[in-house]
Amino acid sequence: MMDNSSKKQYIDESQIIKALQLLKPDKELFEVRIIRGKEVLSGYFFNPEVLVQELKKQNLDNANVYCTLQMLHLGCSARLQFNRFINTSKEKVPTTSDNDIVMYKYIPIDLDPVRPTGISSTEEELSGAYELSTQIEAYMKEQGFKKHIRAFSGNGYHLLYPCKIANDEEGRERVHNYLNRLDELFSNNDCHVDTTLYNPARVIKLYGTLAQKGRNTEQRPHRMSKITGVVNETD
Repeated sequence: MMDNSSKKQYIDESQIIKALQLLKPDKELFEVRIIRGKEVLSGYFFNPEVLVQELKKQNLDNANVYCTLQMLHLGCSARLQFNRFINTSKEKVPTTSDNDIVMYKYIPIDLDPVRPTGISSTEEELSGAYELSTQIEAYMKEQGFKKHIRAFSGNGYHLLYPCKIANDEEGRERVHNYLNRLDELFSNNDCHVDTTLYNPARVIKLYGTLAQKGRNTEQRPHRMSKITGVVNETD
């Protein structure tokens, strides 16, 4: 048994700041959501340090924390939950919708081990997801995609490829086609490419926060998410 919440580290402050500075180098607006069961807390921020201070005020036990990835319309900063978290189930505040996204900044590839819903991955399952990520990296490099960010979600692996794609019907179809093609080529019985991430308002794991799916056991522990590398090949 490992379920001892008093010993958990729910956030890694330096990793959160590092991740957001890397993903949002121009100090862009982003939304963060804290999800615990049916409870959802939402907040909009420009400043990673302000976000960290607000996260410290929240009860993060058995919660998972996510962040918008694509470029938000600046007008969203006028929402009530700017620089603070509001419980959306108690106060009817809007969260990011597809119409709030200006453009795609990344093609997000999420490699998630196949397992029952609501539980963490085993080391064996993670090993399979990592192997798949290396295969996709090699393929993407052959296709001309060399610059990208590598990340660990806590239960799988992410590859984020910078892009500038408009958030319109053509752009959404383009991103969807990328992910569908990777799914066709690489998904297997043990791990698959998440094709739903073509949705422009989709949130991803906020790196530097603890992934808490199911019970924290020796075989399926809760793990800290993080950025694992930045590839800047130019030739």
